Amino acid sequence: MDFSEEHIALFDSYIKGALAAEETADFEKRLQEEEAFRQDFEEYKVLAANVQQYGITQLQKDIASWEKKASKKSPFKWWYAAAVLIIGLSGLTWVLLNSGEGNEAIFAAYYKPYPDIVTERGDGTDQWLEGMALYNNGSYEEAIKIFEPAIRDNGDSKPIQFYLALSHISSGHPKKSIHYHEPLILTDHYLADAANWYLGLSYVATGDIKKASEIFETLKDNTSSSYRKQSHEILTKLKN
Repeated sequence: MDFSEEHIALFDSYIKGALAAEETADFEKRLQEEEAFRQDFEEYKVLAANVQQYGITQLQKDIASWEKKASKKSPFKWWYAAAVLIIGLSGLTWVLLNSGEGNEAIFAAYYKPYPDIVTERGDGTDQWLEGMALYNNGSYEEAIKIFEPAIRDNGDSKPIQFYLALSHISSGHPKKSIHYHEPLILTDHYLADAANWYLGLSYVATGDIKKASEIFETLKDNTSSSYRKQSHEILTKLKN
């Protein structure tokens, strides 16, 4: 099976109906004419179905242990595809493939998108809520296109900045996520604790374990942090 970065993005987009009409026609033509491509797609759909049936939470816990079962000769480790599926992000493929050898499993095991508290609170403009709808749908690249001008229009809006940072890491841009998260951790905003956690994960994704560890140490020692337990766990894994 060829679960390359290109195929994962293509299969995921087709399943979600995100391909343009011409791209869809080309995809379906390949299914008819290319046996290997068709088999890869069928195997991907089976994997997606198994992931859904197995359960997101449990599968996230098991990803790190799957590394031991994968073939060292495989150019693309199959459990990374599962990680992409459980989180629902084709964009995370880049993160999983390009971070350090031990870091991608840690990132996949601990990362999950932060829930939408903006819509629940009834905050934000129509433009902002449009971005949140895209975020909730997993359309992170499209959400970025809404959030970036929203920040310019609304000044120093920390919630928009927070979800923009999340959209970037969910789209495979951890360095941009760091750029937007860092100012948030210096504030007493209600999202600062979560911003610290995701900043640490962003550093894991870039391979900067020193900075990631500093952040997780701070969270571990913060008695009011919601991420104390996870930070202790991830620090143990990063030190191994």
